[in-house]
Amino acid sequence: YDGRVPMQGWIELSTAATTGAANTFVYATANGGAWTSKRNVGDVVDTATDKITMRRACQATIGVGMRTNSTIGDGEYVNAACELNGSAGSYIVNQFFVMGRPGGGLNGQIIGIGEYRFSAGDYVRHMFRTEALNKGMINSTSSMMRVYEVLTP
Repeated sequence: YDGRVPMQGWIELSTAATTGAANTFVYATANGGAWTSKRNVGDVVDTATDKITMRRACQATIGVGMRTNSTIGDGEYVNAACELNGSAGSYIVNQFFVMGRPGGGLNGQIIGIGEYRFSAGDYVRHMFRTEALNKGMINSTSSMMRVYEVLTP
């Protein structure tokens, strides 16, 4: 044991993102949403910009999830992703779900996890995408992003 305290960042959507372009990854805060920090060990969370920033080079486990603010139709998809360092299309966790229920009628909900190596100063941002216009993301424990540093000897 070397005395290091693992970085931990965990945000949950506390105000629903009620809008969102169709088939386009967007940030919750740019679409009416607001985040609440549930855990912030190492001062890594910035809820105003959907970010969790690494203070040092590390390996971390990442979880990302979302639940739509309104129902989706049969065959429609939803996505939740972690964007790396603001690079469009650079998603290190990208979870995809297609509704497979005749008539649809349920909120789309997905959660994905992954592990990644980061450099000091790297950051991840939560993004979401829906096939249809303005399905949004509901404020719930399912609409979240978590980063936990894995300490290695």
